[in-house]
Amino acid sequence: MHKFLMTAAVLATLFVAFGSIATAGEEMKMSMGGEKDTGPATDPVSGKKVTAEEAPEAVFLDTLFRFESAENLAKFRAEPEKYATIACPVSGEPVRVRDAKAKTVAQGRTWYFCCNDCVKKFEKNPDKYVTIRCPVSGETVLRKDAAKATIEGKEVYFCCMGCKPAYERNIAKIAAMVVPEGGDAKAVPTAPSAPPAEKTN
Repeated sequence: MHKFLMTAAVLATLFVAFGSIATAGEEMKMSMGGEKDTGPATDPVSGKKVTAEEAPEAVFLDTLFRFESAENLAKFRAEPEKYATIACPVSGEPVRVRDAKAKTVAQGRTWYFCCNDCVKKFEKNPDKYVTIRCPVSGETVLRKDAAKATIEGKEVYFCCMGCKPAYERNIAKIAAMVVPEGGDAKAVPTAPSAPPAEKTN
């Protein structure tokens, strides 16, 4: 009996230890902005497949994009509308932002559609289609069903309130991934100026 209790205690200790490791791993993954497979697998700038596990990432219009290089990320951040392809919120069809047939503004951002019929459906009942991407888990949920918190004076939406602590611990890193509409003018660094030519006598 004593031997059985000792074995049970050892197994319980191992279970707790492995559980802690798994939790730490999940939190690390979440602190990077969510699951790796939630965004497009193709670099939107080069059109090439992104295979690197630790590829540069950015979030634009609640869509996660991955890049094969930091240079492509900088180009995207400067002109996201030029490169981004997102899902039509009504049909789910892919829509290249710069070629979108219809668009409208709602809930503080622009929404792009595959056709005029979809924008009409959206405008008739936005709550049915307006979604958010949880900045921690990467899960997409209807905004009306999302958990909401005010953090640093700003409303932030999550898939559940369990994501709030991880967001608060990693707020700077997660916020830095978000590309604003219109792009980030500072994203593409200017080329260094050439050194002055040496004077000849």
